Amino acid sequence: TYKCLSQMIPQLWTIIDIGAYGNAQSYYFTEHKKYISVEPSCPDGRGIPMFQPANCEIFRCTGQQFVAHILPRLRLDLDTTFVVMNYVPSNECSEVVRKTFPNLFIYYPSISDYLL
Repeated sequence: TYKCLSQMIPQLWTIIDIGAYGNAQSYYFTEHKKYISVEPSCPDGRGIPMFQPANCEIFRCTGQQFVAHILPRLRLDLDTTFVVMNYVPSNECSEVVRKTFPNLFIYYPSISDYLL
């Protein structure tokens, strides 16, 4: 998914990845303007190690926290920002992202995706 998106989204755009986990997919977007990875820390306050190419900024918070507290400070042009939310099991986060960003790709499989 990320490879295809990296080829479709213009390189002058900023990419925000909500739920980036280890962030290896960020390397598909090294030629894009900026790559923002959003991944919460573990409950004990530690975070999993994350890959971080030169154009990547990492925020340790939930998607909802990012939209409410960090996004306003970044002053991004949302018309040239694309959000990816892949395999994030949060309806609340999905709803916030859908209401905030005009350009997005959200995917979370349902059980029917695995039935033959």
